[in-house]
Amino acid sequence: MLFYRSTLAVGALCLGLLPIAPAVADAPAPGTCWPFSDRQWDRSTIAPVSPVDCYSNHTAEAMGSVPVTGKAARMSERAFWAWAFKKCHTVGITYVWGNDPAPLPVSSYARPMSAQLATYMPTPRQRKAGQRWVSCVGFNTTPTGRAASRLSPIAFTGLMPRLCVSTKTWKWQSCSAPNSAQMTNVVWLKKKYGAKYPGTPKAVAMAKKKCTALAGKRGLTVRTWYVPGKASWTYGDHFGYCEIS
Repeated sequence: MLFYRSTLAVGALCLGLLPIAPAVADAPAPGTCWPFSDRQWDRSTIAPVSPVDCYSNHTAEAMGSVPVTGKAARMSERAFWAWAFKKCHTVGITYVWGNDPAPLPVSSYARPMSAQLATYMPTPRQRKAGQRWVSCVGFNTTPTGRAASRLSPIAFTGLMPRLCVSTKTWKWQSCSAPNSAQMTNVVWLKKKYGAKYPGTPKAVAMAKKKCTALAGKRGLTVRTWYVPGKASWTYGDHFGYCEIS
C-alpha cells in the first residue's frame, strides 16, 4: 500500500558510467518550490515545471540534495534508490525539524504529510555534463497520498501533523479519524540497500523488533508498528514505521 509516490527510476541507472567528478552545484537549491501535479510527481527526474514563490500555491519543495560518490554511483538500480531514499529521509527531517533537540536521533523520526519524499536524479543531459546528485523533494500530501497545495514553506515547521495509519484497515488515513495510530518514527529494516522485499510477515516482525529497540534507547514504549509493503520497498522505502511514546 502506498501512502505517497516515492517515485523513482524507470530505465537504466547511468550515474556510474561517466568518469566525471561528482557535482551538486546545479541541484535545485533548498527552498525551491513547484506546483507539480500528481502526474508530474511520478518521475525519476524533476519535471520541467517553472519554480514558484513558496508563499504561493505549490505542492513540492526542494529540501536539499545528496552528492553521489564512490559506491553509490556503481550500485544496482534497486540498491541506488534505496540508498537515495534513506539519505534523503535524513535531509528532509533536518529541513523541517531544524536544530531542535530530540529524545531520539533526528533521522529516526517520520516525515510529516507536508514533506512526503520523492527522490530525483539529474536529467541525461545534466549527467552528461558531470552532475552527480540526488534531489530530495518534499511533497505536501493528503492522507490518501495525493499532492495538495500549500501557501507557505515547510522549512523549520516541525513534524506535525504526523503520519497516521488505521489499526482496523492498516491503511494510511487522517490523524483525526477513528482508530488512528500515529507513526512517529522509522527504522531501516535491511542493512543491504539491494535487499529484496522479505515478505510482509517477516518485514512486520523486523519492524516490531527494531521499533522496540529504538524506543528502548530512551525508556520509551512502542505501541504500533507498520510496513508500507512491497510496492513502497521497490521504490526505495525500506523503512518500518513505529508509534513510540
